[in-house]
Amino acid sequence: MKKTICLIILISLGALPAFAQGPAFRLGLEGGMNLDKISGQSFNQNFNFNYFLGAFMNLGVTKGFGIQPELQFTQSTATTTSKFSTTYSQFFNNESSAGHQRRASLNYLNIPVVASFALASRIYLQVGPQFGILMSEDKDLVDNGAQAFKNGNFSMIGGLWLRLPFHLNLSGRYVIGLSNINHLGNQEKWTNQSIQLGLGLTL
Repeated sequence: MKKTICLIILISLGALPAFAQGPAFRLGLEGGMNLDKISGQSFNQNFNFNYFLGAFMNLGVTKGFGIQPELQFTQSTATTTSKFSTTYSQFFNNESSAGHQRRASLNYLNIPVVASFALASRIYLQVGPQFGILMSEDKDLVDNGAQAFKNGNFSMIGGLWLRLPFHLNLSGRYVIGLSNINHLGNQEKWTNQSIQLGLGLTL
């Protein structure tokens, strides 16, 4: 199912230039630093250093306003606390195994769609939703190999986008997860949070 969704998205992205007209349509590439954490008592609340890579489209709607859909491959990591093994003891084979601190590693295909509002000639405010598709996760978070995280994740984005010379741009964003990604039970709510700092190239 995940492969089918990704294929449809990539085909749609490749077909868009054929329908785009005029200078209001631009494609670009981006990448950068993803500082993230999973909010919840079972995880350490320090931000972890990861990365993201992706592509974007600038769709000018009116002067000073546009829509920017994107595709991002994003890496996310988190480390468990002692609360995790206590709350989810049924997923461990023995007490010594449960007491170990464990690291979760998640890979998402994120689809942000942000509205861009011009604050100045080169500075834009960007806000909008993001839907994440979990592509892979470590199966070692619990002993029985159960899937600990849900496949989908809905978030909201807020940040700034700065146009630079030579078709470059800088971006800074805060992403706050709204959906519960905990797939092990209803004892806790887990949500993603991240700070993204990126560099992009408009083609």
